[in-house]
Amino acid sequence: MENKMLELLKTRRSVRAYKPDQVTPQELDAVLEAGTYAPTGMGMQSPVIVAVRSPKYRQAVMELNQKARGMEGAGEFRAKAYFVAISDNWF
Repeated sequence: MENKMLELLKTRRSVRAYKPDQVTPQELDAVLEAGTYAPTGMGMQSPVIVAVRSPKYRQAVMELNQKARGMEGAGEFRAKAYFVAISDNWF
């Protein structure tokens, strides 16, 4: 019997180059739905997943991430949509 999830995990790749076009609403909904069903620690976390598509807010998220990681001015995100998971149970 073929395990489709195992095959998916084996063929998954990181992406460093992105197409210039925005993701479709259907693609965005699929990613958000998958995140909704992702496992959490002991099932105790109930994250809110925010899709960030606006260039202005993507820039702000990138700068906050760089600052949090101590990498101000380093690195750049080129994706047309970012996903931010927010939970009150991180620690």
